Amino acid sequence: MARSVMSSAARGRVQFQDSDAALHAWFEADSLRRETLAFAPFTTGGDAALPPVVARLDAAEIAALVAQWRAVSPPLDALFLQGVAPADALRRFGLTHWSMNNPRAASVILAAAAAMAPNDAALWLDLGSTLNACGEAADARPAFERALALDSGLARAWLGLALVANALSDFEAAERAFATALARDPQLSEAAFGLGLLCFEQRRYVEAIAHWRRAIDAGSRNALVHAGLGQALFFTGDFSDAAREMAIQINLGIGVDQKLTRRYALARFLETMIVADSDAAFAAYRAASGTDAEDEASVARTAFALLNAYGRRDAAIRLGRARLTRTRDDPIQRYLFDAAAGEKLDRAPRDYLIAHFDCFADTFDKQLVDVLGYDVPERLARLVAAAGRDLPRALDLGCGTGLAAHHLKPGRARLVGVDLSPRMLAKAAKRRAYDALVEADMIAFLAETDERFDLVFVADALIYFGALDEFFAAAARVMPEGALLAFNVETIDAAPFALLPSGRFAHEIVALREAASPWFKPLAELASVLRSEAGAPVEGMLLALERRAA
Repeated sequence: MARSVMSSAARGRVQFQDSDAALHAWFEADSLRRETLAFAPFTTGGDAALPPVVARLDAAEIAALVAQWRAVSPPLDALFLQGVAPADALRRFGLTHWSMNNPRAASVILAAAAAMAPNDAALWLDLGSTLNACGEAADARPAFERALALDSGLARAWLGLALVANALSDFEAAERAFATALARDPQLSEAAFGLGLLCFEQRRYVEAIAHWRRAIDAGSRNALVHAGLGQALFFTGDFSDAAREMAIQINLGIGVDQKLTRRYALARFLETMIVADSDAAFAAYRAASGTDAEDEASVARTAFALLNAYGRRDAAIRLGRARLTRTRDDPIQRYLFDAAAGEKLDRAPRDYLIAHFDCFADTFDKQLVDVLGYDVPERLARLVAAAGRDLPRALDLGCGTGLAAHHLKPGRARLVGVDLSPRMLAKAAKRRAYDALVEADMIAFLAETDERFDLVFVADALIYFGALDEFFAAAARVMPEGALLAFNVETIDAAPFALLPSGRFAHEIVALREAASPWFKPLAELASVLRSEAGAPVEGMLLALERRAA
């Protein structure tokens, strides 16, 4: 994509190709010469107001380089003899090297040209483009900015600036530059594609879809635009359109791998399950996946979760019922089916929690933190820290793999972790942050332990409880007056709580406060998005409660 920002005028000027093999060899064969061409600073500087890649060139060095280039390139020498302006001659020479897939040499030549013609916006655009093609984003950025300072109407300079800003992780600047490029040239499909990719990486799937459709309408030649569009559609729950776009990509035969094939096959399963039965859905899946098929149990488990998440409850229940006829003893399937079917439960069963989190242990951190950006333990720890209390003895209930440990351990005399899942506890033990790890139901532990804690910390564990009265009473038992209870819940308007199709519970905050009030008083509350699910934010609340006098 980097080479695509070459200006159309520049393309027109690439009218000759050096046929002398010595030309390429001159740039590449001698290690000392390569170092000389890598923008090493010179003893006397140029114009400090120019971007560094040009500012550090001096006139004597440029003159020496031009003489050497003319000596090895008869076409370049001919341009000079014909009276072509030196900067224009070097520009043609540099663009020739770029067209020969030698952007490093091209960038050196164009830097010399820019030093000779510092007010030529198109020349700065070409220099930025070659630098970007070399992976030199930090040097390319000021070159593009110089081009735009001279001519803000250069759509491809805005595109180049967007590309390097994105490479430098300046995503806000990248988005502004992509948008400006499109405003300058609505048919600039590369800018529309770039905006789509940026939005997709930020999980802004609806926006990504709009940008990628615009890119296609503008004639995008990016080989992966249909794959991107299909996956963005998938993540909004539009499985039929997702399957169609991914099928286009697969038929093109470009960029097709096992991951894309499996997602396409899953989209076919889901779109079929919504209108038919599980037998038809599996048939569609097998036809789409071919030799890349996953086992049917894994496919059904993933499809059930997605149908629930995207509000396709009837299809989820049909699929869940079909799954249960094959595996009636699976506690995960049984509980999640009950949740989808709207059964009245007041907490997740113990066997479900153990089986679910044992299965999840190996991928828990990567899926939540790396993929979903999960940070509830960190934010909840900040809420506790803001209270400014000395809380030496801490209890991490539902500690899982120990994601909260490095937020809780500093400054504590003792940190105890409790969880039902032995595999999660094994992961937590590897962090070497807990003074003790206990495999137990959290309420049972609270009812039986002889220890007392100044802080009871519960990150994403009470979402598996509906009625919380028993928990609050048990927690109060181990906490002295003034101790803090910190936890989070998903929120809902209907009191007092509801079991969601996800298998998690959501609570109405007023009812929750009333349930806690015999033992705790509010200290701090923070409404927050806890996670993203099915492309939508999951609303919740972070709370810190203070233990009342017994």
